[in-house]
Amino acid sequence: MRLIQRGPPVVGLSSDVSTPGEPPGFVAIDITVRIEPPLKRMPQLNLACSLGSGDTAHRVFEESKIVYNRLPFRIPREHCLEGGILTLSADLDGTVLWQKCYRASWKQSMPFLDETS
Repeated sequence: MRLIQRGPPVVGLSSDVSTPGEPPGFVAIDITVRIEPPLKRMPQLNLACSLGSGDTAHRVFEESKIVYNRLPFRIPREHCLEGGILTLSADLDGTVLWQKCYRASWKQSMPFLDETS
């Protein structure tokens, strides 16, 4: 099975529903993917986000999600600093199916991700 990214990530802000009235505390990232070969039922994938790159990367987010055609990431806002590197990944039983690195930037109060080369 392979996951192929379709288009750029959709990025926005998300609030924790347990604290209404608070400013958004999370950056929500949706990655739309195509699954090859197509499956009738999507298995449970492990989604992770690491900060930094190479030997200095450390995991800040990891959870299992059942997804259809998107990989939904919800990362604490304090981990998405201006110029920081985020490595997003999806694996199935330890086999990485998709992984990309992005540089975080902010325009006014909205987050953006630019793919690193």
